[in-house]
Amino acid sequence: MLCLTAFVSGCSDDDKKDPEPSLFDIQLKKMAHTWTAAEVTLNGSDKTDDYDAFVLTLAGEEGELANTYTASGRPAGSPWKAAGEWAFDFNGEVETKFQRDGGADAINIEYVVTEKTLQLTFAFAGDGYAAKTNDATGTWVFKFEK
Repeated sequence: MLCLTAFVSGCSDDDKKDPEPSLFDIQLKKMAHTWTAAEVTLNGSDKTDDYDAFVLTLAGEEGELANTYTASGRPAGSPWKAAGEWAFDFNGEVETKFQRDGGADAINIEYVVTEKTLQLTFAFAGDGYAAKTNDATGTWVFKFEK
């Protein structure tokens, strides 16, 4: 009986707690929302008027490494596809970087996220998507709000 009492008393409420979420899941919870463009620049030039209807939706499931995005209200020559995949940086920079799409279309994006805002900064080379008529080459900065 003494052994059983020692065994039972050795169990604490700490043993019953859910495991801590991974850094990926913490960041995903901050980012997986619908974001509306508030300010857009290309090489420092204001492009906000071109993106007045632009909405970016980032989605994902906890525990999954591959996530999805949709982009609506894109003007001709946008550096955004209508939809694709994204994943956090696996080189220890989960809190500041993710990769959009993959393979030949891969784009590394630096981000800053708060409770109500998301800023994305990335370099894009070539014609943009949606019409593929405009040169979208340069450094883009997108500032979004919920």
